[in-house]
Amino acid sequence: MNDCTVSALTVEVKTGPKIVTAAQSFSVEAYEKIDVTVPGVDPKETTKPGTATAVLLPAGSTAQFVMITSTVYHPSALTYTPGSTSKTPIPLDQPLLLSGGGIALLPGLDSIAISNNMGADKPATVTILVGRTAQKAS
Repeated sequence: MNDCTVSALTVEVKTGPKIVTAAQSFSVEAYEKIDVTVPGVDPKETTKPGTATAVLLPAGSTAQFVMITSTVYHPSALTYTPGSTSKTPIPLDQPLLLSGGGIALLPGLDSIAISNNMGADKPATVTILVGRTAQKAS
């Protein structure tokens, strides 16, 4: 069964232009909504960030869109590393939405590792929504 996904985006410069995209709808075979709580810095080792990982795609499926949001946005506070092949952390300093060909910007998107460099008492909740193809039978 396919689910219909609808997205629209509004970007506005406070003293400048406002751009609103037309609503786009497309079909996904399945989706995952994942909430990940990432602890703050380890209080015993203040140089060690809190970390969490999440599996985003079951084997044999392909991402069609991904949206990542967080309860915290601060330069250098949160980073994410997509997949098992990427080694370079990417700052999560704004909400992220990728669809269509933009998915190629996150290679190996089967999983994600998230690091939180905020204080020990400052966890972050990261919400990930992934639209995907159905899992292929083995």
